[in-house]
Amino acid sequence: MVAEAGGLVQGLPELWAAADMGDRRRLLQTVLDAVYVDVRGAEATATLRPKAAFEAVLGESLASLPA
Repeated sequence: MVAEAGGLVQGLPELWAAADMGDRRRLLQTVLDAVYVDVRGAEATATLRPKAAFEAVLGESLASLPA
């Protein structure tokens, strides 16, 4: 399953660029278990929890995203 996840992640930029909103929603539902959003005034912080198969593949990438 992790190998399949890695293949999807490698092609994700192209898939995302060609996807409509419905397709993007389905892609996110495939990759993520949860999205947490904390809104305080004008600032918001999002935390993404990838599904287990994607955690190893996305772990470093998600950690390196700007806050």
